Amino acid sequence: MRIFIVNADDFGLTSAVNKGIIQAFQRGIVTSASLVPSGASFAQAIQFIKENPKIDVGIHLTLIGEKSLLNHCEIPTLVDEHGCFRENAFKFISAYMKKQISMNEVEKELCAQFEKINEQGVSISHIDSHQHIHMLPKSWK
Repeated sequence: MRIFIVNADDFGLTSAVNKGIIQAFQRGIVTSASLVPSGASFAQAIQFIKENPKIDVGIHLTLIGEKSLLNHCEIPTLVDEHGCFRENAFKFISAYMKKQISMNEVEKELCAQFEKINEQGVSISHIDSHQHIHMLPKSWK
């Protein structure tokens, strides 16, 4: 039985982050990791998960600072013309407070993120979000 959980965010973001998380897991420091579906090194993270099946994996839902999974035409209130989310939580919150964010688009993008992890056969042990954006009212249905 686990008494203490140490979770590492941003799994899949970069190769260096992935290697650090897996090394910490293998040394018994980290017990779980939160996987970024839109991370540049997502495929490497999936390979590490397959090689280390005892690591608990959650989803690190992302609406800030990365590229979206969906095309910018599908979620224009969330991304720029290159498919990049706003660079930080402050910019996202500002747009959210001004009602410039479509919650239907949020739902579509988050569903795509869940689907991408599901397609890899990864069992999700927990859910969290990049820069705690889930703390906004109505951000999750």
